[in-house]
Amino acid sequence: YLTIENRGWIERELRPLMGNWIMGCDICQAVCPWQRFAIQTQETGFYPSDLDRAAPALLDLLALTDESFAARYAATPLSRIKRERLVRNACIASGNWGDPSASLPLGNLLGDDSPLVRGHAAWALGRIGGLAARAALAARLPPEPDPLVREEIEWALVAIGPL
Repeated sequence: YLTIENRGWIERELRPLMGNWIMGCDICQAVCPWQRFAIQTQETGFYPSDLDRAAPALLDLLALTDESFAARYAATPLSRIKRERLVRNACIASGNWGDPSASLPLGNLLGDDSPLVRGHAAWALGRIGGLAARAALAARLPPEPDPLVREEIEWALVAIGPL
């Protein structure tokens, strides 16, 4: 539900529970008790034809623009959630991953047109921590017009603490 149907802000306490899940209901297949009777298909038509489209690199998702999203994901299930929610979900996965290599693209997303993306990028930076994350958040706080994004930035700065 959170990755697809939730069109808005994902509550802060739910974000860590999402792990690295970007989009989809496949987890339902993994936990359904009826799946114990399922046999893995040998039909190649059910296999992903393009692994990069089926399981894109997380840092690539953080760099998506509206144009690159449309070019890459038109006529795929990902087009249903649009760029804003896909990048929101990638921000959450990045924060849960905790790798500093995501700090630069997340910092860039603090300037995104979407408050939803900016706020979730701020949260992810707060989870990753470090000097680069703190600097990006501190620079974005004064000009940030959206109160929800400001709240996320303030939370992230407290989470990082003094360095």
